[in-house]
Amino acid sequence: MLSTVTGSGGGSIFGIRNEEGGTFTINAENGTALTLASTAPTDAAASVSCLNGSFTTAEGAISTALNRFGASMQYVGNQIVYNSKKNDAMNDGLGALVDADLAEKSSNLWALQTRQQLRIQTLSLANQGPQVLLSLFR
Repeated sequence: MLSTVTGSGGGSIFGIRNEEGGTFTINAENGTALTLASTAPTDAAASVSCLNGSFTTAEGAISTALNRFGASMQYVGNQIVYNSKKNDAMNDGLGALVDADLAEKSSNLWALQTRQQLRIQTLSLANQGPQVLLSLFR
């Protein structure tokens, strides 16, 4: 589950990350540090000053923001891999439980069928006994 809290210029992303319901936040970046001078430099000295000042500051802010975003995306990627492996393990465990249950039911059915066949043979032999005795007196 993801949600965003919007503010001016964007919002942070909150995601549920574990079984206990803890959250991981990808924070929105403040864009005010990324702005350059509102007026264009008029000469070479002003251009150099702009490049050494506000451009360098904006470049550093962009680099920092991208590093934070990259680290957050790496964490999210690791969580996706973890959850995928956990899901696979749970499916494998469930499959093993189902297989074990089917094997138990199968052996119980085989045992019941064997007992039934033995009872039928016993009854057949028991019913043949009196017939054999009567045939001796004929």
